[in-house]
Amino acid sequence: MSDHLDRLARFIHEADYEALPESVIERAKMVLIDTVGIAIYANGRNELFARTADFLKASCGQGASRMSRIWGVKDGLADSPFSALLNGAAAHSKQLDEAHWGAAGHPASYVVPAVLSVAETRRLSGKEAITGIVVGYEVAARLGSAYKRKSTMHPCGTYGIVGSAAAVGKLLKQDPQTLRETIRLSANLTLATTASSALEGASVHDLFTGFTNFMGVLIPWLAECGFRGETRALEMVFGTVSGDQFNPEVLTADLGTSYEIEKNFFKLHAVCGRNLSAITAFEDLWGELGLSDRDIDHIRVETYRGAVDWCSNNAPDNELAAKFSIPFALSAIAVFGNLFPDVFSDEHLNHPRIRELCSRVEVAENPDMTALIPRERPAKVTIRTKDGREYSREVLQHAGERDRSYSFGQIRDKFSRITAPILGNEKSQAILEKVGSIENVSDINELTALFVP
Repeated sequence: MSDHLDRLARFIHEADYEALPESVIERAKMVLIDTVGIAIYANGRNELFARTADFLKASCGQGASRMSRIWGVKDGLADSPFSALLNGAAAHSKQLDEAHWGAAGHPASYVVPAVLSVAETRRLSGKEAITGIVVGYEVAARLGSAYKRKSTMHPCGTYGIVGSAAAVGKLLKQDPQTLRETIRLSANLTLATTASSALEGASVHDLFTGFTNFMGVLIPWLAECGFRGETRALEMVFGTVSGDQFNPEVLTADLGTSYEIEKNFFKLHAVCGRNLSAITAFEDLWGELGLSDRDIDHIRVETYRGAVDWCSNNAPDNELAAKFSIPFALSAIAVFGNLFPDVFSDEHLNHPRIRELCSRVEVAENPDMTALIPRERPAKVTIRTKDGREYSREVLQHAGERDRSYSFGQIRDKFSRITAPILGNEKSQAILEKVGSIENVSDINELTALFVP
């Protein structure tokens, strides 16, 4: 393991913007605007986050050198770890953020808020921020892919802390030895997250990602102060405590030539990623049929085991639980035509047509589909109409993934749609232009100053 950790630390230390492939830089720009846009929307529209922002603004210190922005909040400044905390919580709260199937999580939400928070306080360049995002994403995604997480654990708040801390260590220009200590210490300080929190709809689920960024900002400084993690922290935490089957070779295989950020996928639906294959099959079919929700007698979804375990709830009773429900997702598409965040309001959750249709959606495992994981994520949707006709559609991958990947233009459009109501169209477009030429930004504050109304 020591050799793998040494190679990982050297990779972080030596990473340079000028050496990054152009395709990696473009993907990092997409990741940046996607993550920031969702956080701006969530902070600007979520009463819980608004109250938290007010608390942080009132209670944090006023030293300008360590303050960074709370995105989407007027006069939103807080101590750097705390703004990273709230921006991180917001970035994942809508289930609209990008994801990485190998790591079974959301590396961008674990890394981007911490990187921009620290880059602000140190007045770093756009190139340095992008490099930090790429490095942090790489470490998080590789570590998440290197072990089998226990089924009772939620990925947020676990391996992402290591990626976040590694990214900040890069921004602080830590030498390889200090980076090794940052990685070990961050592994020892991961959270005891619970998968059940998401299924229940508990808002602590959002704080898992918030504290990933908080700890990512804080831990590198603790390592600089001399705090040390245990020598075998990665093996113990990810191979024994929160998971097993830890394979350290995944951390360094093709390191520096194959980038995990290019293996992610983006979402246009505000739902758990395990819903997406069923949604894609349903939308492909629904768009052809021209039916109304009132025409449906029954919907059967066959899919892989993980989607059934996480997303088969027929009666979600809060926003987050609904985002983990295939029955709600398909019913909302049939009734409202989309799955953007506004669909998950209390009014819509209790809509009688949604409730009634949810009760007629069946979600079942198809063992042959489970056998195709992780290469494929299949789903088959069969709609039976009230006059007895049946229509089916099967997909092997969902929209946004691989052959059906979303373009930069689609992610830009998503950003505009969710941020313009908060920031105004002019500022929203200015952010897109600034990110597009981020290599020319000498101080990241030129960009982040646009993130607040």
